[in-house]
Amino acid sequence: HDGTEQRRALRIGASRQTRWSVLAHSRARRMLDHIGYGWGARVWARPDVPRGSRLSAAAGAGAMSLSFPTALMRLAPASMLMLHDGDVRAEIVEVAGVTASGVTLARPTAGAWPAGTRIYRAMSARLTAPIEVSHHTDDVAHCEAQFADLAPDDWPAAHGMPTYRGVPVLTLRHDWSDAPVIGMERMLSEHDPGTGPAYWRDRTGRPQQRITRAYWLRGRQAVDDCMGLLYWLRGRHGVIWVDSQTPDHRVVADIPGIAVTIDVERCGYALYVAADRTRRDIQIDSTAGTFRRRIVAADDVSTSVERLTIDAALGTALTPSQIRRVSTLVPCRLDADAVEIAWA
Repeated sequence: HDGTEQRRALRIGASRQTRWSVLAHSRARRMLDHIGYGWGARVWARPDVPRGSRLSAAAGAGAMSLSFPTALMRLAPASMLMLHDGDVRAEIVEVAGVTASGVTLARPTAGAWPAGTRIYRAMSARLTAPIEVSHHTDDVAHCEAQFADLAPDDWPAAHGMPTYRGVPVLTLRHDWSDAPVIGMERMLSEHDPGTGPAYWRDRTGRPQQRITRAYWLRGRQAVDDCMGLLYWLRGRHGVIWVDSQTPDHRVVADIPGIAVTIDVERCGYALYVAADRTRRDIQIDSTAGTFRRRIVAADDVSTSVERLTIDAALGTALTPSQIRRVSTLVPCRLDADAVEIAWA
């Protein structure tokens, strides 16, 4: 009734699904038709396409090693690799050892592969539904295929974020081209008997914020860092501080390094919020660094100024011109256990 939660993680690891959109022509269309018919219920080798690489040097038939950059491909002994010619020819090999510039193989290659051949890590997967093929012409077809990996994903869970009060702080900047949304949802108990006055009660006395944002991740390292954060959060299990990324308080006076008060433009915080426990933490972004503090009291000084009392001095003197933004920090969890990443 007071809005608090208790959460427990149930899975050992993430169950990973991949959805493909395929346009096939000529020989590829015919192979798509036959492989969907004969292999639909069997185990597939699914290439991890976004983390592909290319052979640095040609590999002849019977090769026991392959040369290519292995960084960010997350390879280990017993990993599977797929060599692909970009059309329909492919070969699966097993990794025996990994270096920064290539791999050794457990068994020799069956075919010869030229330099520049595409190479991907391959995962064992199955189709979650039968393939349905739509034909645009007599020899051009399109289908959507969704695979579920057989083994839980072993991505290392690491948030890589600064912490505040022992909890990581989200530092990803959202994409402003897709307007972020903040919803205020309340736990209301309502009863209307149909005669006489209706009754309602705000059970928690505060709203639950729902924050919706879009993110663009550019570059493999940025994507991998975000993946580590998502695996650390484990769906709705983990907690992270999320700042509003909006100027929620405008500082109107100098802040001495030893001061524990901040004078801001009056905006109704002392009147309506009064250091409520879910809106009492702030992040101060300035030219001298980033500071995070907890508001312990708020008072109206005048009709235009409010005074915020914080739990500790900043230790650095700041002027209003040095402060880029004072935003609200809110402890959050993901709203769902499933996270969808679209690769552009």
